[in-house]
Amino acid sequence: MKFLNYLYLLSFLVSLVCCQNTNTYEQQGSIVRVDIDKAKSYITDAESGLIIPNECELIQMNCSTGIGTIEDMKFDKDKIILLDNGRQRIHILNKEGVCEHEINRLGKSSNEYIEITDFFAVNNKVYVLDMSSLKIVEYDYEGQCKSVTNISDYWANSFFVVGDHIFLVNDRSETKDGKNHIIEIRKDGTLVKSYIPFDKGPGLSCDMRFSCYSEDSVFYAQRESNTIFKVTSGKCEPFITLDFGKYNLPEEYKPMDARELIYNTNNNYQKYVLGIERIQVSGDLLFIRFSVNSNDYLLVINHKTKSNVLLCKGIAVCSMYHLGLMNYYIHENTIYNLYDGDDFVSSIKILEDDDNPIEEKYLRELKEIVSERVSDTGNPIIVKYKVKK
Repeated sequence: MKFLNYLYLLSFLVSLVCCQNTNTYEQQGSIVRVDIDKAKSYITDAESGLIIPNECELIQMNCSTGIGTIEDMKFDKDKIILLDNGRQRIHILNKEGVCEHEINRLGKSSNEYIEITDFFAVNNKVYVLDMSSLKIVEYDYEGQCKSVTNISDYWANSFFVVGDHIFLVNDRSETKDGKNHIIEIRKDGTLVKSYIPFDKGPGLSCDMRFSCYSEDSVFYAQRESNTIFKVTSGKCEPFITLDFGKYNLPEEYKPMDARELIYNTNNNYQKYVLGIERIQVSGDLLFIRFSVNSNDYLLVINHKTKSNVLLCKGIAVCSMYHLGLMNYYIHENTIYNLYDGDDFVSSIKILEDDDNPIEEKYLRELKEIVSERVSDTGNPIIVKYKVKK
């Protein structure tokens, strides 16, 4: 099973309706050169050297109301925070996968939301972005409203919180403050500072464009410039810019929109990297996804030394359950691989005919879970893998 195929089709379609823009910063941070021609092919977990062999764990999520398809997963200390497929309810689970609290405050009053556009969790608080009401609502785990921030002067496709400041992530909408990708505000809605100006045009967005790597710092990826920024309160600086050599998008292609790229380049644009698609952090490791010629790639960088650790097309996990890595989230030194109930059942049926059979005790455990999932596909499964520090 491929490591990087989560939402690949969606990412590709987004790529076709977007364009490239040059980096508006004079500074680029450190340049990290990526030689795609030297990328490893589809490799095992042992060959990757990233995942600790035979250290994975199955978690059956238990929520009486049912969770269904997960739109997003975030973490707060030892809690797992989930957004369900209805985009109306947030589930707060303990590390054993048991749902302890739910936030379901659908409504039109000031302390409620019409729809959850995005959410963020930190310090026993859950923040909900509701662009239908142009506000961010802060709740405790019990669902009690603690504050409401009016963002009608701004725009946000997603957001994160550092300390007592909110950072609005703006894909490419002009605001009263101008055209900037990140807008830092206080909880009373007053502007602190804006960062990363962009040109006009649709641009590209990432599946997962930012990742927390310390209590007060966040990595943010601007896809079209292949630049990762380090963001803290009051500061946003270019940290790493990826140089793909001959696979960098040619300068003459960068001003083109999607239609021009398709009709004026004879599809040659597919030979180039269209930008960073996803970033996640585990300890000193920065996981980066990009694609070329319809192939997904995983690049792992040590962000302390700014050196390459791994470049490959995918990782097949052969340890214990043989379930591989698909729809994954990273928190600290753990990868959380997520399966919907139905997907888990179908995956195990495929594994029964695998050329590399699973050890009997693990296959027996998987089959027992499948028998439960057939009547309870409303609650997903997580497979946890440990990452080497």
